[in-house]
Amino acid sequence: MKSSALISLCLIAVSSLSVVAHAEDLRSLRSSGWTIVYTGTVSDAFNGCNYNLPVPIDGGYIFVCREYNYHYAYRPDFIVLQRGSATKYVIDDEVFDGELYRGTATITYVSGSFEGCDYDKLIPLENGLLFKCRTYKYHYAYHPKVVIVGDYVTIDGEKYEGTLYRR
Repeated sequence: MKSSALISLCLIAVSSLSVVAHAEDLRSLRSSGWTIVYTGTVSDAFNGCNYNLPVPIDGGYIFVCREYNYHYAYRPDFIVLQRGSATKYVIDDEVFDGELYRGTATITYVSGSFEGCDYDKLIPLENGLLFKCRTYKYHYAYHPKVVIVGDYVTIDGEKYEGTLYRR
């Protein structure tokens, strides 16, 4: 009984230290001239950045990654900091290189298995759209997530060239 209470107290202390460290990092950035200009939440699970990967942000924004960096968090905080003309994007306490755009993304899933793209191959999506491939790339995933921003389509975190059609 005492050991479980001690473990609980330790977990509370560690999580409190994390919040304090995060607050201290933001205070440090703010004291060096960085200003928080936007706070939000990533709309879904965040699996890190892949070049040109769109990351939907609640409230009608899309963050487009300009680097590769693995980092997993479910619906993490998204913070934009500015100092002069410089901008920093912070997701789950980590700085990522990218750009923020106004707009929304459609999130859906491939119906069943995905075995990559082949020229003119039709891929049915759960939201009723069909994606017709214009390139060849092999990648296997079962029921992968699809993010659509305009005509920009990523499947399981990878960009694919093609056209969207309504069924």
